[in-house]
Amino acid sequence: MSNINTTGNAGEKVNLGYFTVSNVEYREYTGFEVVLKDYNGEAISGLTLDTYYNKLGDVMHVENINFQPAVAGIYELYISVFDVTGNTQVYAYAIDIQGNSNSGVEATAEVMPTAGSVRTSYNLKHNKVSGIVGSYDDYVMVYRISGAGFRLMGYEFTALYQGKYSFTESYKSDANETVEQATYYDSYSISVDSTESPVIEVQGVMPSYSATTATVTKVGQYKEGEYVELPAIVAFNEYENAEIEVLVTDPDKTNVKVYAMYKTDAGEYTFEKDGNKVTGQYAFSATKNGTYTVTVNAYTQGSSKATRTYSIAVGDVTAPIFTVVASSASNKAIVGDKFVIRNITDVRDDVDVLEGKINVTVKLYDPSSSSTAVHTVNKTWVAWKNDSNVTKTDYTFTKSGTYTVEYTISDSRGNSAVQKYTITVSGKSAKTPISTTALSTVLIIVAVALIAIVVLYFVRFRKVKK
Repeated sequence: MSNINTTGNAGEKVNLGYFTVSNVEYREYTGFEVVLKDYNGEAISGLTLDTYYNKLGDVMHVENINFQPAVAGIYELYISVFDVTGNTQVYAYAIDIQGNSNSGVEATAEVMPTAGSVRTSYNLKHNKVSGIVGSYDDYVMVYRISGAGFRLMGYEFTALYQGKYSFTESYKSDANETVEQATYYDSYSISVDSTESPVIEVQGVMPSYSATTATVTKVGQYKEGEYVELPAIVAFNEYENAEIEVLVTDPDKTNVKVYAMYKTDAGEYTFEKDGNKVTGQYAFSATKNGTYTVTVNAYTQGSSKATRTYSIAVGDVTAPIFTVVASSASNKAIVGDKFVIRNITDVRDDVDVLEGKINVTVKLYDPSSSSTAVHTVNKTWVAWKNDSNVTKTDYTFTKSGTYTVEYTISDSRGNSAVQKYTITVSGKSAKTPISTTALSTVLIIVAVALIAIVVLYFVRFRKVKK
């Protein structure tokens, strides 16, 4: 509801009246815009107003819209009411200000550039007829404009979207000529571009995990619990709401059908658009375990595209758990020894360990390579447990250095866990080491020999003395 006063006097304060917005569901997502322009199409300052909500919060009031015009002329009041889902209503009023008329003022046209920006205003190249016989008042300018959406206020042109705009100017007798009879005057064009990207806003929390996959009862029909639901997503720039595109790919990078969600008058969700309220929410069916990628694109015709990407894990995304049996002896070996695998225990998983779908892979990497395994063992966990010789291999260490043993335990959904340990392999000695027994024997013989020499010395020394 509105009551806008469309008249006033120059030099006096003018109360333009009020308007209200009813049936507001969420005041945080509903807004308005008020712009007042003078006779030259320039937005004026000094506009004041009061705004408030009623006690229930479902009616917005905008009152006492006041300004004080300095000169007479036709002013234009624009009122826009909008919400974040894209619903917009625009109202325009011509405000006739009397007294101190400005009708004798002529605008001076500027040169139209050949390149410009979206939402930037430029004057048309000519605003009056010159160089012909007759009074100025006897002729009018005719402008033929082609291109995407634009706004024209007096002689001020504003492109709303990027692209090329073309202008053909002609003149005609205001009294007795049609537009088709107008005389060509000039032509030119402007290429309009924009680097401004919309802002993407998620109204809530984008889920990072959905517990289970579900079978859809009926494709394209909403049923709670059968779809992964996304919160409301909006996008906008300084001037307008942006178009939104939501794309989803499954763990195999295959596109998934995305549904826009609506609400019925009864407050129930549906995928049916007709007669229902836009929620800004989206949903998709997840039939596979793994990570789904959600891509949100936002764009307007007059802006660059904005993109945001989210990842949502669905179903069983937990890797199996297992323990490698510790053994200090298996950390060391010498060249020529056989490779002995450490055993594993306590293999656990959400579902697959009960179904026998866990797979065990063990790879051995020698010191010269960390990418190519020199020995590989690949078994199901059931086969591993039932094989009493599973830790034995026919691989022989052929070089010294540090070997890496890598365990990979995976389930049928592609979740895997990895553990590693190293084995230090030393080379064989070139000489046979002397045993402790042999060394002891040599020392005894040397000791006996020394004692015998001492005894002989004393015996001989006594004989000589006598």
